[in-house]
Amino acid sequence: MVTKTDKYSDLAAALRDGLAGNTASYARFLNELAPLLRRMVGARIPQADVEDVVQEVLISIHKARHTYDGMRPVMPWVAAITQFRM
Repeated sequence: MVTKTDKYSDLAAALRDGLAGNTASYARFLNELAPLLRRMVGARIPQADVEDVVQEVLISIHKARHTYDGMRPVMPWVAAITQFRM
């Protein structure tokens, strides 16, 4: 069984690998992150707006990916970007 901590560690590793040039890892990071974002965003805004906001968050993450510190947990970084976009 994979715990949330393990899942987030896998996300962080996929992002780090993506930043190092592994496009498959970066795609996996985005694909695995999207459902988490839908749940995060869906808990705070009307359902009709969730997908638009998730797409905005993913674009923001892509643009800000160079700011991620690979020595730190990924989810607080994602949450800060998500909160700003909402």
